[in-house]
Amino acid sequence: PAQYERYRRLCDEFGGDADALIYVATNEGDRLFTPTMLDAVRAATAELNRLPEIDRASCLSDAPRTAPSRLTLTQTAKRAAVRRKLLAGTLDVADETLPVAPYWPRTAAEQATVDLEAIRREATSDPLLRGAFVSADGRAQGIILRLRSPTTVPLSAQTSLRTRIEDVAKRHGLGRDGIFVAGQIPLQGWIFGEMDRTLFQLMPLGATILAFILWLLFERAAVVFVTGLCAAIAIVWAVGFAAVVFGSLSLLVAAAPLLILVIVTAETVYITAAYRNETQAGLEREQALRKVVREVGGACLLTSLTTFIGFASLVTVGAPTMRHLALTVAVGVAVGLLLTLTLVPIVYSYLPPLTVRGDRRGDSALQRLVAALLARCQSLVVARPKTIIVVFAVATVASVAAAVPMRIDPNIPARFPADHPLPRSVTFFNEHMSGTTYVELFISSEGPLWIEPEAIDKLGALRRSIEAMPDVRAVRSILDLYATVGRSIGFNTLDGQPPTPLAAVSALAAAAAFNADAVGTMVNPDRSRLRIVVQLAPSGYIEIMQLGREIEALAATAFPSAKVEVLGSYPIVGAVVQRIIRGYFYGNVLSLAAICLTLAWGLGSWRVALWAMLPNLFPMALLGFVLVWTLGTLDSDLMMIPMTALGIAVDDTIHFLHRYRLERERTDDRDAALTQTYHYTGTAILQTTVLLSAGLAPYALSPFLSVWMLGTFMIFTLLMAMGADLLLTPAMACVGLFRWSRCSASSAASNS
Repeated sequence: PAQYERYRRLCDEFGGDADALIYVATNEGDRLFTPTMLDAVRAATAELNRLPEIDRASCLSDAPRTAPSRLTLTQTAKRAAVRRKLLAGTLDVADETLPVAPYWPRTAAEQATVDLEAIRREATSDPLLRGAFVSADGRAQGIILRLRSPTTVPLSAQTSLRTRIEDVAKRHGLGRDGIFVAGQIPLQGWIFGEMDRTLFQLMPLGATILAFILWLLFERAAVVFVTGLCAAIAIVWAVGFAAVVFGSLSLLVAAAPLLILVIVTAETVYITAAYRNETQAGLEREQALRKVVREVGGACLLTSLTTFIGFASLVTVGAPTMRHLALTVAVGVAVGLLLTLTLVPIVYSYLPPLTVRGDRRGDSALQRLVAALLARCQSLVVARPKTIIVVFAVATVASVAAAVPMRIDPNIPARFPADHPLPRSVTFFNEHMSGTTYVELFISSEGPLWIEPEAIDKLGALRRSIEAMPDVRAVRSILDLYATVGRSIGFNTLDGQPPTPLAAVSALAAAAAFNADAVGTMVNPDRSRLRIVVQLAPSGYIEIMQLGREIEALAATAFPSAKVEVLGSYPIVGAVVQRIIRGYFYGNVLSLAAICLTLAWGLGSWRVALWAMLPNLFPMALLGFVLVWTLGTLDSDLMMIPMTALGIAVDDTIHFLHRYRLERERTDDRDAALTQTYHYTGTAILQTTVLLSAGLAPYALSPFLSVWMLGTFMIFTLLMAMGADLLLTPAMACVGLFRWSRCSASSAASNS
């Protein structure tokens, strides 16, 4: 925060920061430098300037033409006179400005005399225009919009501003070969739009899928109703509690309702499936409910605790978005547990027993499929438990080894598919213009850094060093202003820079006369500080931060006595992201330790708790391998998957071991206990995994990575966890790794 406040104060000296800019480009091809198109660019810019959010709009047509290739005798004489006065320090910019005109004249008479090929050559070679208002090949034009106040643009305006900009361009015939809009506000608008879609489209779709599957499983509308009621109450309480704690909520909370819904549904399914099993076994309704709450309620308590811990551990992450999501889902899980163990049994106590109706072929076929799958798993486990353990162990170690070199760097455009308008726009600006990401270099000194020829030479050398970096697209500095004035009157120096301090002062005053805004962005009012904007191709925050440090080192070497700072939203966020990544690491460690403690308390044995963690490390390790293999560089948001998936995936392990412990109390026959555990819990594990996966699946329809990963990588992790719980956990039980003494087992069961 202190660094960002420093950056904001410095930007105020220079008339605002680059976050207030919106970059618009249209690809016009060979028709760009035609009267019709240059008029259209000017008209579109004028209309954009009238949008309520826009403070100023600049374009190619209105840019100052400082170096015409052909001059009349009158123009030549006037430039020579201005040059003499400027070099002598006697130029009065209030009465006599540089003899410049816009690239595209405003009157038809003047336009008729323009050599269009000549202005194309001039524009593409002008250092102030190339990459900003025109591409190097002269086929694309750019319009730069400065917002009045980017921090006060309403949410609705952020989501619609890009569309309104595109509509203006189309209305004036621009963008036949594409319209590209980039900048912080359009980027946020895309994110807001996706969160809105998540909340109002994907969540209802997921809820509908869950309701349909619930009805297929139990054929009771009451089951669907009570599950939805529990989830709805949990969601309202959770979001309300988080809003009270944080005051306002970030957009990622839009993903919380469906997460809470699927988790609460999974717990309800465990209770409902167990209740149906008991009633089918012949118990009366009240007896069945008491037995279910007594035997399954303890496992539900443990699973809810571990899920709560998995999400609550995200509070260690520095990003407010993750903290908001973490607290919301954690509270929702806690409320859902309370309702699952109270409201659900109360409702079932008034309903007829949940037995399978009739002998429908579809039901029996589904049951036979599930039974056959579980029987196959059990026979494989009994026949080759050690082989299964070795295979899972080797896969886990290999996955960890493959995932070790993972590189993490958040990249907002890369969170969308390559064919999405946002990354397409960023790619276009990187390939044809000067890019849309940047760092800002501030050089402060009491000495005359900007007027002495020696200092100007150092600035030139520094600029060349920065431009030589492969990821740098453009460097904007006070040297561009000097070069522009030099092009208009001719300093007659080799580098086109003012030859004396007096000429430098006069040149800056002359530049301010026809483009005060440009001067104000390069040097502060008291002329004690310079700003150099370095535009970059990369859009990963950490990569930009590292480039900023390299640029800062070059500047510190060039000006050892000056104060050198590289700031900007991107490098500052890059430093924050490094802390966030450390927060994820600490959160994972905390989550593992807390879940292990919970298991030891709930299962009544430290040794059993430690062994029980191993089946849940396999899906985490495999997830790391898949992420590195499919994505290469990982976005930091992906780091939430292991933490949250662990809290959810361990649920199946708990239910399996909880039932296995109860069955071992009843018999000394390990195989018989395992058979009963598969019969009683295996079906519920399959059902809840299918429900969780089906409920999260709509998130895979989102083009936004932070939402899409919940419908893809989260489901993958849950499926792998189910495989581990149906194969590895029972295999470990077969070789005797899960053992309780009679006393401790009975005590643990009593506590549950």
